[in-house]
Amino acid sequence: MAYAIGHISGCHLNPAVTLGLVAGGRFKIVETIPYILSQLVGAVIGCGILFVFASGTKDFSVANGFASNGFGTRSPGGYNLVSALLAKAVLTFVFLMIILGSTDKRTRLALHRSRSAWG
Repeated sequence: MAYAIGHISGCHLNPAVTLGLVAGGRFKIVETIPYILSQLVGAVIGCGILFVFASGTKDFSVANGFASNGFGTRSPGGYNLVSALLAKAVLTFVFLMIILGSTDKRTRLALHRSRSAWG
């Protein structure tokens, strides 16, 4: 998605990305509230769509942990809270680095130059 829409929107896929763009100096903090509210509305709509997909089977039950993850009993591998938080922090950092790198003006300029060189 970073390559598909990053050049249009900065790739604000979730609140963590928006806050990461603020921290990276790419987005004004005063503009974060409308973005985060929109992202939350989009998440609710996305959950509704996922629910419709998942509930299309006869064995579907929300009680089985529909679209959940986490730690302890909510983790497929039984990971503890420290492992879950560390994984979330590291993977969010990697996600933000990809978005910041792929949406940087210098990246687009370098891609344009390399395409021009190939004619």
